[in-house]
Amino acid sequence: MSLLPHKPASTLLGLGVGLVVVAGLIAGGLVAVRSLREEHARNVQAARTRQLAAEIEDRAFDRFQGLTRELAVLPQVVAVATGAASPDNPEILVALHAVRRGLGDAGLLYVLNAEGTTVACTVFGEGQTLTGKNYAFRPYFTEAMAGRECVYPALGVTTNVRGLYFSAAVRTAETARPVGVMVLKVDFDVVDALIADAEQPTALISPDGIVLAANQPDWLYRAVAPLEPGRRAALQASRQFGDMPLDSLGVSGTGEWVELAGRRYRRQDCPMAVAGWKLISLEPQDRTYPLTGTQKRLVTGAAGLVLFLLATIGLLILNAASRRRAEAALHRANEELESRVLERTRCLAAANTDLRAEVAERQRVERALRDSQRRLADIIDFLPDATFVVDRAGRVTAWNRAMEALTGVPAAQMLGKGDHEYALPLYGERRPVLIDVARDPRSPATEEYRYLVRRGDMVMAEVEPPGLGTTSPVTVWAAAKPLYDPQGHIVGAIETIRDITARKQAEAELQRAKEAAEAASVAKSAFLANMSHEIRTPMTAILGFAETLEEGCARSCSFGAAHFAAHIGTIRRNGEHLLRIINDILDLSRVEAGQMRAERGPCRPAALLAEVQSLMAPRAAEKGLTLTVEYATPLPETIQSDPTRLRQVLVNLVGNAVKFTDAGGVRVVARLVEPRNGAVDGAGEPLLQFDVVDTGIGLTADQIGRLFRPFTQADASTTREYGGTGLGLAISRRLARMLGGDIAVESQPGVGSTFTVTVTTGPLEGVARADYAAQAAAPASAAPVRRPVNELTGRVLLVEDGPDNQRLVAYLLERAGAVVTIAANGLLACEQALAAAEAGRPFDLILMDVQMPVMDGYEATRRLRSAGYRGPIVALTAHAMDSDRAQCVAAGCDGFLTKPIDRDRLLATLRHHLQSQPVN
Repeated sequence: MSLLPHKPASTLLGLGVGLVVVAGLIAGGLVAVRSLREEHARNVQAARTRQLAAEIEDRAFDRFQGLTRELAVLPQVVAVATGAASPDNPEILVALHAVRRGLGDAGLLYVLNAEGTTVACTVFGEGQTLTGKNYAFRPYFTEAMAGRECVYPALGVTTNVRGLYFSAAVRTAETARPVGVMVLKVDFDVVDALIADAEQPTALISPDGIVLAANQPDWLYRAVAPLEPGRRAALQASRQFGDMPLDSLGVSGTGEWVELAGRRYRRQDCPMAVAGWKLISLEPQDRTYPLTGTQKRLVTGAAGLVLFLLATIGLLILNAASRRRAEAALHRANEELESRVLERTRCLAAANTDLRAEVAERQRVERALRDSQRRLADIIDFLPDATFVVDRAGRVTAWNRAMEALTGVPAAQMLGKGDHEYALPLYGERRPVLIDVARDPRSPATEEYRYLVRRGDMVMAEVEPPGLGTTSPVTVWAAAKPLYDPQGHIVGAIETIRDITARKQAEAELQRAKEAAEAASVAKSAFLANMSHEIRTPMTAILGFAETLEEGCARSCSFGAAHFAAHIGTIRRNGEHLLRIINDILDLSRVEAGQMRAERGPCRPAALLAEVQSLMAPRAAEKGLTLTVEYATPLPETIQSDPTRLRQVLVNLVGNAVKFTDAGGVRVVARLVEPRNGAVDGAGEPLLQFDVVDTGIGLTADQIGRLFRPFTQADASTTREYGGTGLGLAISRRLARMLGGDIAVESQPGVGSTFTVTVTTGPLEGVARADYAAQAAAPASAAPVRRPVNELTGRVLLVEDGPDNQRLVAYLLERAGAVVTIAANGLLACEQALAAAEAGRPFDLILMDVQMPVMDGYEATRRLRSAGYRGPIVALTAHAMDSDRAQCVAAGCDGFLTKPIDRDRLLATLRHHLQSQPVN
């Protein structure tokens, strides 16, 4: 009996089919694995090519094109391109060389005008330059003039160096037509360095299909695809690539796989962001893709399973009784194998997906890290201040060019060094410095700095490092700050150092100049005050006795009285003229020193004009001139201004008009100038305008140009004929500007002049306006002032050291009714005033001179006040500065009068204090 089971042929056929299926599954799995490995290799090649292309775009194309675009809008570039500035002027060369230094003294920068001629260029080689050469034939010029940015590769016509030319249009405004082109040429060092690190053959292809950079030296200047004869001839004629023959690289095939020099490569093309440029990489076909450990285990398990099945079939043939069990076991094993193969395949696919994601993420992180490190290095290296960085261990990780220039130590010699070696060039010894204080606030270096400033975690100090001073000390300002990781831990520190030696020297010079100027100003003020005192003191006696004699002559003289009175009047007028000169000098000094202030208060323009007309009418009448006031518009009844300063300006202008007019008359025309609609910048406030119009000698344009200079007359001949110091107009213009306006002049020689003065009115809301035109009439003659003889009552102590002024003031006071006692200095005044008070007969008022021998008026007043004297003390001094008034008040004076004496003001002031102040 046969031991084989029933239907052995069909059973064996089934087993054979099962084995074929299993073998097919195993083979299919291996093919799928290999396909996945090849796809992974293709993806890795594509990713590497894209990453390299991105780095070239970022570190070369984007960086330099962006810099060219920023340079094209510099004012110096626009000026030289349009011809507003001369070619190669210092300002444009300084700007271009500063950028070139930021590029490591590499590259070439030049500016072309609208005709393509170079008008500015950085030097290269041994002082060579492109200035004057025309490059209108270059595409980078024509593209930029058409408003398109361009990246153009070429061998330099002048330099014969392979480079990239970046161009951008120069415009006078953002939307204006180009007026020139900014060009930046850089060599291929950055691109070459990046491509050299590529693992597979790689090349950068220009828009013309020419290899510009490659890690295969024999590929350079060759065409990826054969050039048409016409195109090749055109490129050679343009001299874009010099004398290069531009032979074909010999790549055959246009699909994924190409042949080169008899070898098959997978080709990967990556277009660049710049139009026409691309990066290609070739990977040999015979590269092997070894199985992973998982795949090896899968193959081993499958092979073992096949052996197991074969053994099972042998046993089935030998043992028919166990055939069915073997078939069932084989079926289960087959299903299990299929399940395991499918599971392993899914696991492999998932692992491959994870691997690709992990590779992409790692590439992204590495690229971001490289970009961050590059940007940080570029920023630190480009900083104008000397800057260095240390890590957590105190090792130098950055040492920029400014630091090299400051210390003379190159970065290559310092990078990576620790143990405070960075202190050697600064202090000549290894020691903690400011950057160590930033890393550790408890650092002993804190004690090394006398002046240490902290702002948050930043520390700053001003020091003189002995290692930097060669012939003289060098002062630097240093600032340091810690650096942190994302978790907030200190991982290093950065320090910047700025040489402020020149600034400190300039500050010292400025301080000395300031002290000298202040000393000169003090000396000037002291001189003016002393001059004023020395002139005013004798003028007091001259004017006072002239006025007294004039009045006495009018009452008592008979024979020759008219002549005698005229002579006395001449003395008085000339004395008043000298006094006006003194006042003008003091006013000018106060204005220039900023000590004169305008006070804002109610001012009645019509009343002020009537006062000026009344004051100046007699002077006009003496010359046979008319003086009228006209109102061109209604005027506000009151304005906010300084009536004293405004009166001073108008009196000066009217006085000048009368002075320089021999026939005709003088008109003062007043009008209100309303603000313009939509006026801004202070032009919206109403102005009060006064036109002083005369029919005098007139002025030329050249004379008008000198008119408002202090101590300057319009003409030397005018000075001889009419006299004057030239101060009045200079002071008047300054006063008008203090009042918010100005003075302008229009004049014609031989016809006359019009001086226009304006002042601001202040707010006019609610202020009535009146039409004064009907009230304007001929000037009213001033009625003689009747001075009462007996105006004063009481005992007055006159403290005065000058005998002439003693007699004059005593005469005026006694004539007004006062009883006068004289003290020749401050010490005698104190003794007499205190003795009279103790005797029960105190003086009713003390009239105190300021500058006297033995004891001046300031000290005398202070002693009297400290002794309890409460009676009124009025200062009478030839010191007429505002500071003198303040000094008198600070000493304890109740009033202030200046010499020469204004009799009415003297008597009015004394009468006021005698009536209102209590006495001892």
